[in-house]
Amino acid sequence: MHSTFPLLSFLLLSVFFHQLQAESSTPKDELVVKILKKGRNCEEKKAEPGDHLKLHYVGRVDNEDGKIFDSSKERGHLYKFQLGAHEVIQGYEEGIPGMCEGEIRTLRIPPSMAYGGYGVPSVGIPPNSYLHFTVELKKIVKGELKPEHHRPSDEL
Repeated sequence: MHSTFPLLSFLLLSVFFHQLQAESSTPKDELVVKILKKGRNCEEKKAEPGDHLKLHYVGRVDNEDGKIFDSSKERGHLYKFQLGAHEVIQGYEEGIPGMCEGEIRTLRIPPSMAYGGYGVPSVGIPPNSYLHFTVELKKIVKGELKPEHHRPSDEL
């Protein structure tokens, strides 16, 4: 009986430290992308930097009440922007490439890739908020980035 106690203690501690290490090695401040519905013509046309995109989105603060702070659907107008031209938050710039027309994705965007410590209190986004977007890509118009949109880090 006494000889199994050290072994059992060692095993329990090993499991505890393994779990602790697994939790600390998973970055909490990263973009999470999930595909809810696959798009069409994915072999032929995927969103990439330079493309002009038209999409619908619903944006929520990722907290217990999940309140919607903005929705293109409620306004009845598609949101338009050029991918890679830094017209949108970093979470969009990194979460949308590779999407196909008709595809629906969710993006869980950390504060560092959204509005950071400032937030946007006027629309209900507190400082340091994680954001949750449901995005439906409606149209891709192939395009190119103008030189002024390239940053030195884009070329690495």
